[in-house]
Amino acid sequence: MDKDKQLVALKRGFDELVDLFVALGAETRQHLIMTLFNLPCKQQGGARVGEITAKTHLSRPFRII
Repeated sequence: MDKDKQLVALKRGFDELVDLFVALGAETRQHLIMTLFNLPCKQQGGARVGEITAKTHLSRPFRII
């Protein structure tokens, strides 16, 4: 399975867990992960923090746990 197909499968699996994340109160993390799925991957040059911040409207860094 190539990288693009793996990413699509991972995104599909994540989409199935959206209700669980909402139930856990992780809406900000959910939005961030969905944003990262739509940004260029490392092999395509990646994304800068400023670009992620602009797309997620997060004004401060947060920890990924």
